[in-house]
Amino acid sequence: MQDAIYKQLIESGQSFPEITDVIYDANQMEKLMLNSVDVVTIGFDTIWDKKIFNFHYKFLREGFDVLEKLIEERCLRIRLIVETAPENIEFINSIKYYEIRHLDNIRTNFGIMDQRAYMLWVFHEDDQRPEQAFFSNSLSLVKKQQMLFDKIWKLGIPLKEKNKQLENEQTSEFHKMLANFVDARTEIMTFLDHSKKELLILSSIKMLDYFADDDLFWLKLSVLYRKGVLIKLLTDGYNRSLIYQLNKITKEVSRKIHDHFQMGYSTKLGSIDEFVLITDNKEALELTYADLNQYRISFLNDKNHVLVQEILFEKYWNEVQSLSSISTS
Repeated sequence: MQDAIYKQLIESGQSFPEITDVIYDANQMEKLMLNSVDVVTIGFDTIWDKKIFNFHYKFLREGFDVLEKLIEERCLRIRLIVETAPENIEFINSIKYYEIRHLDNIRTNFGIMDQRAYMLWVFHEDDQRPEQAFFSNSLSLVKKQQMLFDKIWKLGIPLKEKNKQLENEQTSEFHKMLANFVDARTEIMTFLDHSKKELLILSSIKMLDYFADDDLFWLKLSVLYRKGVLIKLLTDGYNRSLIYQLNKITKEVSRKIHDHFQMGYSTKLGSIDEFVLITDNKEALELTYADLNQYRISFLNDKNHVLVQEILFEKYWNEVQSLSSISTS
């Protein structure tokens, strides 16, 4: 972010100018976060994945004390969604005055201040501190992300309830460890056949490259596309192979269904380290890397779990589309 714009932003309490940008300067990120604590008047709505939780736990623990005082002084409301586990539950229970809810398998983070400023921290690989941040005070984007937060909040389990069921909690997820990508491919091909109305794909470009020359994978997408299934693909980059396959699918079809295949990508929001399929608001498949060159594949059919994955997909989609509109304006 340019220094002159950043200075205006701080001096205006993050109200002016209206901007959507990626911040790479560590000092700017830190000062912007501290400034938000200084100027907040209503409160914060935040979602923490494991990386941002560990970051706050290791480096920003004093900030909890500061906010606890401000909550009382300014009558702030702070809502936090986090994944509780035996290793962090003691610390989470020690946080005063926050409204806290639990969700399984959180893989993103963001915060909204006073329903007018939005921020996302981006971590690279195993870094303990964020390398960059996505900031926006665009009211249209903040409104969209606030609506998504409110949806996720309703799905969360209040901390008191989660404390009671943590040891015996049951999940509807089914996991398998796979020795190679060939086995994962078989599961993915079968799962694609489940799509009837909508298919959402969230993937790293690295994992998509595994399908670069896989005619069956692209053929299945082509068949779904021609049947009128809405396909939305979101990735962290692109290459010639991907563009070639997408053009091959979309050419020579009626213009009426051109918008049934939509793609979004950005290299500015950090890397995606998974491959996720979501079909018809009913089922989700998640493929991630595991140790020793293995893959971990998960199948979800619990209504709430699938809904959370859809909301997080929409969150990413809004961020990418917002950056795209800024770069082309």
